[in-house]
Amino acid sequence: MSKKRLRIQIYRSLALMFLLITVIYSLMLYPFEKKRHQTVIEKIEISLDTIVNQRTADLGGQIFLQSLEGLELTLQRLTEFTGIIAIGVFALDGQLLFAPPTMPMADLTLSELEAIGQTYTVVQSRYAEQPVVTYTKAIIVIGEAYGYLRIHYSLADVMRETWISVLLFTALLLTILLSMTLILNFSLSHLVTHPLATLMHAMQKFQAGNLGVEVTIHSENEIEEIAQVFNSMSQENAAMYRKLEENTKNLERKVVERTLELANAKEKAESANHAKSTFLANMSHELRSPLNAILGFAQVMIRSQTLSSENQENIGIIRRSGEHLLTLINQVLD
Repeated sequence: MSKKRLRIQIYRSLALMFLLITVIYSLMLYPFEKKRHQTVIEKIEISLDTIVNQRTADLGGQIFLQSLEGLELTLQRLTEFTGIIAIGVFALDGQLLFAPPTMPMADLTLSELEAIGQTYTVVQSRYAEQPVVTYTKAIIVIGEAYGYLRIHYSLADVMRETWISVLLFTALLLTILLSMTLILNFSLSHLVTHPLATLMHAMQKFQAGNLGVEVTIHSENEIEEIAQVFNSMSQENAAMYRKLEENTKNLERKVVERTLELANAKEKAESANHAKSTFLANMSHELRSPLNAILGFAQVMIRSQTLSSENQENIGIIRRSGEHLLTLINQVLD
C-alpha cells in the first residue's frame, strides 16, 4: 500500500511537471504562431497589392466608360488568383457597381471609405462563414480616383496550415513527454520504488521476528545507505537477542541451582533442628531427673532432727546450689 501511495505521489508530481511544460510550451508557441500568421497575412497583402496594381489602369478605364463587360472580364481574371473567393467594384460613393453573381457584396460604409482614403486597407473578417482577409483599395489612375476594389481572400488554407503546425508541435511535445515519462518511470522504479519495496519487505520480515535479516540494494544513492544502516541494525539486534537468550538460559540455570541449594539447606536445617529437639529432650530428661532426686533428698534430709547443725547447713548449701542449677538448666533447655 505504501508503494502504491509513493507511485501515486510520483505520478502526480510528474503530471504537474508535464502540465507546467505544456503551459510553457503554449506560451512559447503562441507568439511564434502569431508571428507566422502575421507574416502570411503580410505576404497575402503584398501579393494582392501587386496583382491589383497590374489591373488598376484597366479598372479605371472600364469604370470611366461604364463597361460592365470589361469589368466582368477583368474581375474574372483576378479571381483566377488562388485564394480569392469574392471580388467587387464600387463607385466613389461606395455603391456596388459590379460583382459576379456568385459573389454577393454589400455597399461600402462611410467609415470604410474614410479608412481607405487614397490608399488601401487590409482587415481580417468573415465571408461566407469562413475567415478571410478583406483587401479594399482606391482605384486611382494618373492622380484621379474612379472607384474602389474589394477582394475577399480566404484564410481557410492558412488556418489549416496553422492547425497542422499546432498538431505537429503538439504531437512532438506528447512524444517527448511520453518518452520522458517512460524514462522517468523506469529510472524511479529502478532507483526508488523497487529498492524501497525490497527494503520494506525486509523490514516486514524483521518485524515478524526474523532477526538478522539482510537486504541487498545497489541503487548507489541514499536508499542504499539506508539499507546498509538497516543491515547493521538488524545484525546488532540479532546479536543482542542471542546474548539475551544466553543470559536467560544462564539465569534459569542459576535459579535451578540456587533452588536446589536452598532445598538442601532447608533439609539440613530441618535435620539440625530435629537433632536439636532430640538433644534438648534427652538432656532435659538426663539432667532434670538426677537433679530433682538430689533436691528431693536434700529437702528430706534437711527436715531430719538427728543431723547436726553443720550437716544441715551443708545440706542447705546442696539444696540452694541444686535449685540454682535447675534454674539455669530450665533457662537453657526451655
